[in-house]
Amino acid sequence: MSGKPNLTLLRRSFRHGMATMFRERGFWTTLGSLLGVVLVVQLLVLSLAGIDVADQVLRKNAALQVDIQEGATDNAIQQLYGAFQELPYVSSVTYVTRDKAYEHARAENPELISFIEKAQLSNPFPDSVVVSLRSMDDTSAFLSFAQSAQWSKIVDPASLSRAGDRETEMRDMQRLLMIGFALVLGFFVFVIFVLLFVLIDLVRRRCLARKEEVLVERLSGAVDLAILLPFAVEGTLLLLGAVLCSALLLCGLLYALYFRFPQPSLLLSADIQSALFPILTLSLPIVLAAELVFSPLLAFIGAWIGLRPLLKKNLLAH
Repeated sequence: MSGKPNLTLLRRSFRHGMATMFRERGFWTTLGSLLGVVLVVQLLVLSLAGIDVADQVLRKNAALQVDIQEGATDNAIQQLYGAFQELPYVSSVTYVTRDKAYEHARAENPELISFIEKAQLSNPFPDSVVVSLRSMDDTSAFLSFAQSAQWSKIVDPASLSRAGDRETEMRDMQRLLMIGFALVLGFFVFVIFVLLFVLIDLVRRRCLARKEEVLVERLSGAVDLAILLPFAVEGTLLLLGAVLCSALLLCGLLYALYFRFPQPSLLLSADIQSALFPILTLSLPIVLAAELVFSPLLAFIGAWIGLRPLLKKNLLAH
């Protein structure tokens, strides 16, 4: 029996909230304000996902180039190649001949190759071994192994020095990513509070605009929940509308960026793009569903915070 009054109260509150939402002035202004805040929230979530993906790519794609000294025998190179493959923290090893490096440079930097050919210079690129580590954290262990005495006549020490410099640069980038993640996360929490304050202000303004109506309900013995629910329904519907509109805008923005920058190197690296798009495909529907689920809760909290002090202090009677 107790379920029927509650269900009746919910239906009445929903109809009342729907009717008053469009009746009040400033509907589109309020919706626009919520839309702007929700869009910022979704952009921040997208930024957090992008920073996390960039950090993962930076950790996983720790490839180092080890140059081979001139005069190293094929047997010695094979021993080095096999030793690198047996290391537990190495994911792959690729032997790159000087001719292959020359052709790769032709594709990546044709101006350099054109200069070399015009000057009739010999191939400046050495044979090398490109080692991909399982994690950037394994760089120090690998460099210590490559610098051991048994490889001193095979490995070019200058390439190991460059690899150490690259590790330093990658760690600096990782620190910047961590700082960026912390800043974006802090701003995300701040924007959530801003959204809550917008809802509280919405309830306060609408409550004062309908103070006679609320006062009649109060005098007729209506409980606080019966007065609160219509405002919570208004906030929920406005917030849901803002979430859906901002999701459409965000999808349109991503769609436009994807076709505006079809080449990954112009906007994102190929590794980051290949890792980011599957995550976005999976996470965006989850984020949208979470926003739709938490919108009623956030609207109810905002309505309760905004309305309860006015009811307690009987400000509606003045």
